[in-house]
Amino acid sequence: MFPKTHFLYLFTLFLLTSHISAQIITDGTLGVETSLTGSNIEIPADLGQQHGSNLFHSFKEFNINADNTATFTGPDTVQNILTRVTGSQRSFIDGTLRSEIPNANLYLLNPNGIMFGENAKLDLSGSFHASTADVLHLKDGGRFDALTPDQSQLTVAPPEAFGFLKSSPAVISIQGKSNSPLTLAVREEQTLSFIGGDLTIQDSILHAPSGRINLVSLASAGTVFQTADNLAITALGGQIHLSQSDYEPLEKLGLGNLDVSGNEDGTGLGGRVVIRAGQLFLDQGRILADSYSEIGGGIDMEVADQISLENRAQIRANNLCQRDCEGSRGGDIRVTTRHLSFSGRNQDYQNYLSRYYRSEYNYSVKPCRVGNGFLVAHHRSPPPQSEVNGQCHLS
Repeated sequence: MFPKTHFLYLFTLFLLTSHISAQIITDGTLGVETSLTGSNIEIPADLGQQHGSNLFHSFKEFNINADNTATFTGPDTVQNILTRVTGSQRSFIDGTLRSEIPNANLYLLNPNGIMFGENAKLDLSGSFHASTADVLHLKDGGRFDALTPDQSQLTVAPPEAFGFLKSSPAVISIQGKSNSPLTLAVREEQTLSFIGGDLTIQDSILHAPSGRINLVSLASAGTVFQTADNLAITALGGQIHLSQSDYEPLEKLGLGNLDVSGNEDGTGLGGRVVIRAGQLFLDQGRILADSYSEIGGGIDMEVADQISLENRAQIRANNLCQRDCEGSRGGDIRVTTRHLSFSGRNQDYQNYLSRYYRSEYNYSVKPCRVGNGFLVAHHRSPPPQSEVNGQCHLS
């Protein structure tokens, strides 16, 4: 079962932190030291340093209260907004985190921990990466160091890897309401990343339509290398807890807790979900990479020790094409783990991993039962030559 006491402890701890320091304070390492308060905070480029297309910001504290907004501004030449927290406090994001720089990616590093509250919102046109890493490594050997800022080497190269120097990386927690899930979303074909110690995601939706979602949990020092197609880690895997208290809100919204599905108008390909951890607990949650056109999305999970699916949990990369579907196929689901377990069901649902092709015609189902759940592959029939499906890999 999902350890709710573990989450409640983290939630209370973060709430206490947010009341103590609910503001944004620069640390003076890259510009002037100043405290930014108010309901609509602007963070201009001259509070940091720009190197090529990288805009670097450094904060002593970074928190956003409910109904408040923090907005990064700067020239259109900025492609990456790189922010770090060098103080000793966790970051509590319970308002809107915004960027007005077109198509700029936003990185938020706080080695002390990051929590997203039930009112958190993202408003940016690029990708978003949140991490409790100590160092952000740049491709040319540069580094943006939050633990020892004076060892930073700021360059024009884009980010390449997240470096963790401590044996117990800090947690990232995302908490919504059971009847009104928190939604953290980016625009089409963009990326959402949460890379840290243990990850707790409850009653929340991470949405990157036709894009990518990266979840990485570490339990030791090491490095996370991020490429266009993969995530590689040189560390022990930590725990990811993804749970949904009430299934009905997801059904009404037509979304999953992790969702990279394409648009239902038939123009959107499914995206990609990449998970790296030691243990993954999925309780009544959904991971979706559905496509409505051509080739489906993909789900890639490397979980060293255990994957547990409980109470209607779903991992799905279906093709739901409705027109011009010749050659369409479901996405690939790749699962690598030592132990895969299923538990709990009710009269309407079972735990499952699924990928299939569906059209306005008909489809058949070929289940392969595993314990109390099942791995299911759907395909159109007839004709046989159109039965082009994704692959499910268990190893």
